[in-house]
Amino acid sequence: MNNAEVQALGAVLSEAEALGFLTEAPHQTELAVGFASLVRTGGWWVDGAVGVDLGSGGGVPGLALAIELPGTWHLVEVSGTRARFLRRAASTLGLVNVVVLEADAASLRNSPLLAAASVVSARSFAKPAVTAECAAPLLTSAGVLVVAEPPEGDRWPAEGLASVGLIPVANLSGPPRLQLVGRDEQLSLAPARSFRAIRTSPKF
Repeated sequence: MNNAEVQALGAVLSEAEALGFLTEAPHQTELAVGFASLVRTGGWWVDGAVGVDLGSGGGVPGLALAIELPGTWHLVEVSGTRARFLRRAASTLGLVNVVVLEADAASLRNSPLLAAASVVSARSFAKPAVTAECAAPLLTSAGVLVVAEPPEGDRWPAEGLASVGLIPVANLSGPPRLQLVGRDEQLSLAPARSFRAIRTSPKF
C-alpha cells in the first residue's frame, strides 16, 4: 500500500470515528495496514481470489484488505447504517472490488460464498467460537480465517476448532497479532444454525 493509499484510508477511517463506528482512527489505520500486509506476505492470498470480512463496521480491516489484495472482497455488516457508510467509503477509495453485504454472518452459509473464500477476516466481530463457526462454511479447502487478537493469550483450542471443522494454522506476533485457522476436510462443519443460536450457545 503506497503513501497516498494509506492517507486516503486514514481520512475514511477518521470519518468512521466521527460517526462513532470506531475510535482512535490513526491507530486503526496503522492496525488495518499491518493486518493487510501480514496477509499479503504470508502467502495466503492469490490475486483474483475471494475474501470475506466479518462485521466490517467502520472498515477495519476490510477496506485495507481490499486496497492491498486484488480480488473481490465482501464486507459483511448487519447494521444498515454502517453498511451504507462502507459503500460510501469504498466509492471514495475507488474500490470497485468491494461488495458490501447487509446481512448477518451465519446467513452467508446459504449464499454463493459457501466454500468460496480464500481468506475470511475478522476484528472485534465476536468471541472465537462464534467467529469460527460463522467463518468455517465460507472457506475453501485451502482457505484461512485470520483474526486480530489481543496481545496475549490463546483463545483458539484445537479441540474447540475441530468441533466446527477447523484446525489451528499459525499465530503471528505482528503487529497486529493475528490468529490463523483453516479448514480440515476430514472434519465435519457444524450443522447450520442461526446467528442468535451460534452466539448464545457457542461450541467452545
